Amino acid sequence: MIMRGILLYLVLLGSIIAGYVNCIHAQTQSMDSPKAYWWKGNLQTQSYWSDGDQMPEEVCLWYKENGFHFVALSDHDRPPVGEMWKEIGVVDNQHNISPMVHPRIIEKYRQKYGKDWVETREHDGRTEVRLKPVEEFGPLLSESQRFLVMPSHQIYSQAEDENGRAHSTNPGVAWLDIANSVSPITAGRGDPSDALQQTVDRVQQIADSTGREMLLGLAHPNYAWQLTVDDIVGIDGLRFMEIYTGLAQCNSNGDSLRCSVERMWDILLTRRLAELDKPVIYALASDDAHTFLPIEGTPNWGKPGRGWIMVRAKYLTPESLFRAMQRGDFYASSGVTLKDIQYGERSLSVSIQGEAGVTYTTQYIGTRTGYDPTSRPVLDESGQPLRSTRRYSDQIGQILYESRELESKYSLAGDEIYVRARIVSDRPHPDPSWNGQTKAAWTQPIVPR
Repeated sequence: MIMRGILLYLVLLGSIIAGYVNCIHAQTQSMDSPKAYWWKGNLQTQSYWSDGDQMPEEVCLWYKENGFHFVALSDHDRPPVGEMWKEIGVVDNQHNISPMVHPRIIEKYRQKYGKDWVETREHDGRTEVRLKPVEEFGPLLSESQRFLVMPSHQIYSQAEDENGRAHSTNPGVAWLDIANSVSPITAGRGDPSDALQQTVDRVQQIADSTGREMLLGLAHPNYAWQLTVDDIVGIDGLRFMEIYTGLAQCNSNGDSLRCSVERMWDILLTRRLAELDKPVIYALASDDAHTFLPIEGTPNWGKPGRGWIMVRAKYLTPESLFRAMQRGDFYASSGVTLKDIQYGERSLSVSIQGEAGVTYTTQYIGTRTGYDPTSRPVLDESGQPLRSTRRYSDQIGQILYESRELESKYSLAGDEIYVRARIVSDRPHPDPSWNGQTKAAWTQPIVPR
């Protein structure tokens, strides 16, 4: 009787231990292998740290309250870290409010955050407010697997003019966003391609030496019509480029003399893959927002929410997001949402999150081997060559297949150099960057192995 009781006890104890082990194993599996999610984010936006019109915590809060999961505060020349004070304006309704904090902005700031948070001082006869760095205000907004604030900053390559002078308005200047950066980076200097290559190399060197995951993206190549395909095509280490930027001044759609940035992308993909044996450049979209809470009488030209990226990753961390992007597991959007993208070795599939009453067209775009590689210069009104991306054959970046279904698939025929998808809605963009703009999304290209 006693022996049977002991055996029963051992059996029960074994069951308990086995259950406990299985429970621990299940929890470990859950932590080690979470589901991959689509995270919505923006890698280019400005605050009072440079030429935005809002306090940095309010800028990032806008994205959190409007359905974004991550944002990189990419103010000019330096990341939002360390000490920074900005003058408070004394004249209400000043036209250009970015050089100074608007008096009504600071009033709302005090009301919302309180005197213990808002720091001001008198300095050289001016009243200044201390701008909070990311390490201070980020913890107020960041939530694990919900919202992430990253430091960033934007620099421009020091492209020299014919007299050897470098200026931000020079032809050939490249603007670059460096996400998750915490120290200023000195840009390279020289002719357009040399200055850009030096800058890309320096960013990579800093990332390697610090062990910090950073992501470098070429911003708005058509801003002030500064860059051409020839400036960009041979750059090593450049893997990301904006093909849509919300600011109208960035000229994403091109004009009669200059091609769109999306067209530039097709030329770059074709030439890098087929002629230069270089890897693809992936497509980004951003709003490049500068004006968040417009006040009557002040500018309202750089509003947020026009463009973004969707990254498929398991964790909402810079490392997880950037590594997914390095694999090309993300898409760019100006308003169209996708359910799924499947990148196969021989196919590309797209599933759209449709809206009622909206028609979508999915265009599978690519270049086939044997394309015409010749090009010709663009001429100005006087017949002289214009500093612009040359005109290439329509065989580069042609529509290979088109579908009006919410789910579609393109199977490679075998002669494609690359294939990507553009998904266009017939719904007008609510805040267009050019006349007639509709919502769209862009997948990354697949390259046949």
